[in-house]
Formats: sequence, structure tokens, C-alpha cells
Amino acid sequence: MATEKTENSNGGNGQIAILALVWLMSVLCAISVGWAWVKTHPQQMYAKVDIQSIMDEHVKNMGNMIRPDMPKSDQEKILATTEAFGKRLDRAMAELSIECGCAVLNAAAIIRDEQGGIPDLTLRVRQIMLAKG
Repeated sequence: MATEKTENSNGGNGQIAILALVWLMSVLCAISVGWAWVKTHPQQMYAKVDIQSIMDEHVKNMGNMIRPDMPKSDQEKILATTEAFGKRLDRAMAELSIECGCAVLNAAAIIRDEQGGIPDLTLRVRQIMLAKG
């Protein structure tokens, strides 16, 4: 009987060692999977653009050009420039998104950004629009 107790107590130490090894391997696997996830799924980057200020500037310029006494055909030409402006703005936003590798948000849609973590790239959109004419 005494020999059986000795075998059980030695076997118990072996089982604890195996369990500890299995636990260690599980932890190492979890760390590896977590590291791989972080490396293959980078954090989404954002930028904001104050579209309203860009549009307000354009409307102000259009308001200065349109007069009530001008011919309807001239007014339609000016309004056509507004459509072209909208397309240029859309292309500039798309180019900015590719350039910065980020999602571009309308600044008016951002409810809170106390830390200022979302960069404002409104000036860059204006630069792109001027360069593309």
C-alpha cells in the first residue's frame, strides 16, 4: 500500500506539470493570435472636412455673380458651374481619402472630439480643388 501512495503522488506531480505546460502553450497561442490580429487589422484612421464652409464660400461667390436683371441663359451657365463645383468637391474628397488612407467625415457630423484626435483637412481639400481647377 505504501508504494501505491508514492506512485499516486509522483503521478500527480506529472499531471500538474502537464497541465502547466498546456496552460503555458494556450497563453502563448492566445498572445500570438492577438498579435497577428493587431498587425493585420490596423486601426481605422479618420479625417474631417468642413464641407459647409466650402459650400458657403461657393454660394457667396455665386451670389455675387447672379443678378436679377441678367439673362436667364447667363444664370443657367452660372448654375451649371455649381454642378461642376459639386463634382470637383466629390473628386477632391475621394482623392483626399486615397491620399491620407483614411475615412473622410463631414465635420458637421462629428458630435464630439474633445481631444482633437481627428485632423481637419479642409484646407487640403481646397488645395486639391484649386489644383484640379
